[in-house]
Order: sequence, then C-alpha cells, then structure tokens
Amino acid sequence: PSFSRTCRGHECPARRARSQGHRSAWLPGAVARPQAPAHAAMLAELKGAAAGLDSALRLRLSTPLYVALVAAWVAFEVRSSMDAVGGAESFIFDWDAYMEQAFMVEQGETNYSLIRGDTGALVYPGGHVAIHVAMRRGFDWNCANWTTEHAHSLHTKPEGYAHRTHRPDETIRRVQTLYVGVYALSLAVAAGLYRVAGVSWAWLPLLSLGTRARNIYGLGLFNDGWAMLFAHAGALAAGLDWWGVATVLLSAGVSVKMNVVLFLPAFGVLVLRRHGWRGVVWLGSLGAAVQAAVGLPFLLSAPKDYIAGAFNLGRLFTHRWSINWQHVPEDVFGSEAFRTALLVGHLAMLVGLGLSQWRLVGDTAAAKSGTSLQGAMVVRSLLLCNFVGVVFARSLHYQFLVWYWAALPVLAGSTRLPMLVMAPVVYYLERAWNVHEPEPWSAAAIAACHLIILAAQALAPKLRPDAMAARSRVGAALVAWVPAGVLGFK
Repeated sequence: PSFSRTCRGHECPARRARSQGHRSAWLPGAVARPQAPAHAAMLAELKGAAAGLDSALRLRLSTPLYVALVAAWVAFEVRSSMDAVGGAESFIFDWDAYMEQAFMVEQGETNYSLIRGDTGALVYPGGHVAIHVAMRRGFDWNCANWTTEHAHSLHTKPEGYAHRTHRPDETIRRVQTLYVGVYALSLAVAAGLYRVAGVSWAWLPLLSLGTRARNIYGLGLFNDGWAMLFAHAGALAAGLDWWGVATVLLSAGVSVKMNVVLFLPAFGVLVLRRHGWRGVVWLGSLGAAVQAAVGLPFLLSAPKDYIAGAFNLGRLFTHRWSINWQHVPEDVFGSEAFRTALLVGHLAMLVGLGLSQWRLVGDTAAAKSGTSLQGAMVVRSLLLCNFVGVVFARSLHYQFLVWYWAALPVLAGSTRLPMLVMAPVVYYLERAWNVHEPEPWSAAAIAACHLIILAAQALAPKLRPDAMAARSRVGAALVAWVPAGVLGFK
C-alpha cells in the first residue's frame, strides 16, 4: 500500500524502467532482459522470407493455369531440343545396331542367339524389336551402307563394318525429330504425375536447367526413352485408379527394356492392397499376356534363347563407363561380393521402407475412397520403388539418367525438407551426370545426392486421409513392397 501511494499521481519509476527493459535499475535482484542482437533479428527476417517463398512455391495452381504452364514448359523444351539437334554433333552409339538387328528380324531370323549388331548381341525384349522394326521400315533405313557415325569417327567402327560410310543427315534429322516428340510426350506424362502427386509447379523450370536428359532423346536415340514413357504412363494410370491400363503400360515398358521391372515390387503389393489376390492373378495374367504377345515369334522359335537374351540378369558391366561407382576400385566393382552387397542393400532398403510405411499405402479407407490422396500415395510409391533400384544398380550409363530424372520432383518434393533445400540437390545431381568421362568425384557426388533423397524420404511425414490440405509438403512416397506386403497382410 505504501508503495502504491508513493507512485500515485506520478509516473512510476519501476513502470518506466520496465518499459525500457531495465528492471534491474529499480527492482533489487531482478535480472536485466538483454536486447535482441541485430543479427538475430535479421536472421529471423530471412527465415520468415524463406518460409514465405517456400509457401509461394508450394502453391497449388488451378487446373487451367497449370495446363497453360505445362504447355509453355513443353514448348520450351521442344524448342531447346530442336536447337540441339540442329547445332550439336549427335552421339548415337546404338542406333546402327538397333537397325541391323531389326533388319535381321525382318529377314526372318527369330533365334535371339543369332541376332547381332555392330555393338553385339540383341539383349532387349520383343517390344524393343517391334518399335525398331517399325522405324526401320518407316524411315527406310539402309543397314548395308548407312551409319550415324560422323566422318571423323568412322575409324572406330568394329571390324566388318567399314563399308558403312554414308551418313544420311536428312533421314537422321527426321529420326531425331521423332525422338524429340517422344521427349515432349514424356514431359506431358511427367507433368500429370506431378499433378497427381501434389508436387509444386516450381519444379518444372528447374528441370529445364539441365541438358543431359533432353540430349539422351534427340542426340542419342536410345531405347530408354521409349521404356520410360510406358513406365511413367503406367504409374500415372495407376495413380488415376486405372489398374488394367497401368498393367498393360508397365508390361509394355518391360518389353522394351528390362529396367522397368524396378517398378513391379511396389506395383504388385499396391494391386494386392487395392484388389486382393483375384486382382493380382487377373492383372498378372494380363501383364504376362502382353509379354507373350510381343515375344511370340521368338518364343515359338527358340524360347530359351529369347528369355536368356532378353531378360539376362547376369550381364557384366565395364567400370570405365560406370557413372555411379567410378569412385569404387575396379577390382571391387567387378567382384561377386560387391554385387551381392548391392543386392542385399537393395532388398534391405525395400524391406525397411516397406515395414515402416506400408500400412498407410494400404489404408482401407483411403484405398476405397478414390481420393486424390490415394493417387498421390500410389504414384509416390511406384516412383520411389524404382528410385531405390536405381540407387543400388550395379552400373549406370549416361542414358540411364532418364530412368528417374522426370521422377525427381516427386521424390524431392514430397519430403519435409523445403524446396529451397532439395532443389540444389537435384541441380547438383544433374551437374554430376554431365561430367564426361565419369570421374571418381562425380560418382561420389551422385551417390551423395541419392543418399540425401533417400534419407529425406525415410524421414518424411506419414500420409493420412485428413492431411489433404498439406499438398506437396505432406508425406513421402509411402512404399509397400513384396516382402513387407507378404508380412503385413491380415
């Protein structure tokens, strides 16, 4: 009371001291409250600006605006690809062999052990053969005299192919234009995957910063572009709940190149969770029918040679051109122990992610609701399953980048880490792929980027039916694989 009377009618010294942050000037024993340093305030402002920018980047566009953005993006990529086709020297390593092998099939040869080209035996399934037979006929490619090699590199042709000296530039330009069209269609499918998975639109221009992926199509003419077009279209169909279409497309991808089987563990378990064992039998039979149809001429002639040649799991790889393991000593790279370690690591990663995350993929309410959340879970599961296989691949060559390049926005954009952190990882990953010839440091950089993405996926929040509003910030690709699915069914 005496204290309040002392302050009545006057400005209280204690109140004035407290308002100025100097409690110790009036109250004995009080601890002074220090003023926040200037750099701390600046840091707080920067964090706020970064959070605001990240929120803006994650903003979900309306469908018409998104379609317009995708159309502009694809048009830019097509223009850039055509500029590269017209102004850069192409590096077409396998096209001559593709055409020679296709011509042998046209002439009636159906024994895979006897079909060869200038780069060796035919090692791709019947879908690859069907596509290249059609292109050989469509472009009327002369296997006897034509080559894609430039004059200064003709001396590198294998023995017995010196008669191929004519480079039909106009025909090659038409072939390259077709492959640019395949690239454009692949980008459109990838944009559909991003929409279903809830990935930010801001990833689109980031992918345009690199050149390696687009050059694999227009300058390389590799069959990987066809295989991944079918694979990603199948993943998109599964995300839209079109499981029959997805089965046909994924099986078509496998028939072009065997790497598409990396999607199948997740696909099989997702089918099991969505449609039960009857669905597995029905869709499995449908996929097998596609394989039988494209390989029928070879299966009727020499089935063992076809299966051994087209689906050879024991192929050996050259250390010199290994993009991902150049930092591993060559003797270790070629050892059986290293191959076994990669296989064990692959299976362990699948089992680990499956056991920790498979339950949400198989959530009954989400699976039966047909919501966009379920579609995002399916797409992310399939793409992550494929990515794990690529990370533990025994060897990656330059054209193998397209196996997962278009999926990186989904893999990097569906984690708890903000885009401002994950975007540089994707950028430096592409830069490391652009090092030619591969160096130990570039291979180590690729491995590091792979591990960062895998770690971010493993630490991603879980998807729940009530988490729809979180958009691309929510969840990782919650994967259910064969081992986890077998253990987890009830």
